[in-house]
Amino acid sequence: KHIEMMNGNDLNVLNLNYESHMNMEHPDKTSEAIADFYEDSIILVTGGTGFVGKALLEKLLRSCAGIKTVYVLMRPKRGLTVDQRYKELLKNQVFDRIRAKWPERLGKLYPITGDVSAPNLGVSPEQRELLGKVTAVFHSAATVRFTEPLHVATTLNVQGTASLLKLAEDMPKLKALVHVSTAYSNAPRSHIEERVYPPPYDPDSIVRCTKMLPPETVEVISDTLQGEHPNPYTLTKALAESIVYGHTNLPVCIVRPSIVTAALQEPYPGWIDNVYGVTGIIMEMSRGTYRSGYCRERYVVDLVPVDMVVNSCILAAWRQGVKQPGRCPVYNVTSGSINPLQWGQFTKLCVKWALENPTKYVMWYPNFAFTESRFMNTFWEITCHFLPAFMYDLLLRAQGRKAM
Repeated sequence: KHIEMMNGNDLNVLNLNYESHMNMEHPDKTSEAIADFYEDSIILVTGGTGFVGKALLEKLLRSCAGIKTVYVLMRPKRGLTVDQRYKELLKNQVFDRIRAKWPERLGKLYPITGDVSAPNLGVSPEQRELLGKVTAVFHSAATVRFTEPLHVATTLNVQGTASLLKLAEDMPKLKALVHVSTAYSNAPRSHIEERVYPPPYDPDSIVRCTKMLPPETVEVISDTLQGEHPNPYTLTKALAESIVYGHTNLPVCIVRPSIVTAALQEPYPGWIDNVYGVTGIIMEMSRGTYRSGYCRERYVVDLVPVDMVVNSCILAAWRQGVKQPGRCPVYNVTSGSINPLQWGQFTKLCVKWALENPTKYVMWYPNFAFTESRFMNTFWEITCHFLPAFMYDLLLRAQGRKAM
C-alpha cells in the first residue's frame, strides 16, 4: 500500500514493499506533492555518515532539488576533524550521480559539529541557533552492534535520542521528525503491530543507572536488565521509541526497518558500503570460508533494500508534515509477511551466485549447510572454520608473512 494510505496503527498495513510504495495510484502528483513539501526546507540528519544516512543524503539531494540546506551532525573520528570527514563524505561514491549531473547540489550539505553521546549533542550555541530554522529531522544515528556494552548502547541510542528531541523543541518551524528504529525493537513479541509498546523499564531510570554505576557493574547486571531481549541493541531501541512517543509536543514518527541490505535501484543497483551482518555472511559464503551455521532453514531472513528504507523515511516525513496523522505513527518496513525469504533459500541463492560470479578473493569452493544440532554445528565449525584457518595461518607464518 502507498504510504499515503497508511494508518500508524492499522493492523492491515504491517509492512511495506518496494514496488507497492513506489507504484502509486497517481505517481506524478504524489512526486510533485513531496517535492513541494521539501521546497526551501532545511533538514538535519544524524547518522549521515552511516550506511542508511549516506543513502538518505543522496536521495534527498538528487530527488528533492528544492531543498535549501541539509545539516549533517558529525564528530571527529579516528584522528580526523569534522571538516576532514565532511570532505571525505563529499568524495564518497554514493554521490557519483550527483557529482556528474548536479555538482552544485553537494554545496547544500553543511557539517554540524556534534556527538550523540555528548550532553545536548555537543552542539555549540552558535550552531544551535542555525538549527532553529530546521523544518525536518531524520534521526538515524545509533550503535547497531549487538555486542555493544549496555552502558554504551544506552548512551548512544537512548540518551542520544533524548538529547535530539530536546534540541528539536527549539525548532519552531519543525514539521516532521523521523526516528529510524528497528523492526526488532520488540524482539520478545511474536506479533509486532505498528504502535509503540510500553518498554520494560522507564528509559530515564536506565539512563540514570548507567550514569551512576561503574561500567563494570552495569555489565554484571546487563543480562538481568535485558530480560527477554536478545541483546542491548534491541532493548535500547525499545527504550528510545518510548522516549520519542512521549514527546507529544513534536511532530514525531517512527520508521522500523528490518535487516537493511544492499540497494535495489538507488543510488545504483547493489550499492552497499559495509561488510557487516548479512553482507558479511554473503561475502564469506562467496569466498568459501563460511560453510556451516546453527539455524532452522525455514526461518525467515527479513531483508529490506536500503533504498526502500530511505524512500519510506522521506515519505513518512512528508506525510507527517502534510497529513498530520496523529500521535507518533509507526511504520514497519519489512518483507517477511509480503515476500518472505527463508534462510535455507537465502544460502542456496548465495552459493548459486557465488559459483556463477566467483569473487577474486575466493579461498575455498563455496558450499554451505545449516544444522539444528549444537553438537554437529560445533563439529563443522572446528573442521570447516577453525582448522582450515589455523593451517592457513601456519602456512603464512612459515612464509614469514603476517597471520590473518
